[in-house]
Amino acid sequence: MKDLKIAGLLMIAVTAFISCQKEQTLVNKIEGTYKMEKVVYIENNRDSVVSIPNSIMFFDDCKLNKQVLQACNGYYEMEGQNRITFDYLPEKNGSKEKMQINIGDFSLKPYFGGSYTIEDRTEKSLVLVRQSSFFGNITDLRIFLKK
Repeated sequence: MKDLKIAGLLMIAVTAFISCQKEQTLVNKIEGTYKMEKVVYIENNRDSVVSIPNSIMFFDDCKLNKQVLQACNGYYEMEGQNRITFDYLPEKNGSKEKMQINIGDFSLKPYFGGSYTIEDRTEKSLVLVRQSSFFGNITDLRIFLKK
């Protein structure tokens, strides 16, 4: 019985370690400074493409620690506006890559906080997609980023 408990605890520890390694690898692949190429809002099958000149999004290359729920730091800057800082927490589940971006102030415009799916990721680009629903209207937000 005691051996089963020890084996169970060991299995949990190994699973947590492997899970943390997947997220750490994802952080290492997305870290850096990106230029915001465009932002696309799609609401009720109608899209609006917004070009945001001289805007950047930065993802810090941090070391994750799953024992203490820790997120990485980042920010975005848009021309003529103050820097907006955020925490981000990547998640890799099989082939799906996701990222939670947490910004404390919901009144910020534009507000890029929320739960994103990483739709496309290469060495030089990143596409983040967030879907939300308000009063029956489904809104997609796509952020196209390039290094």
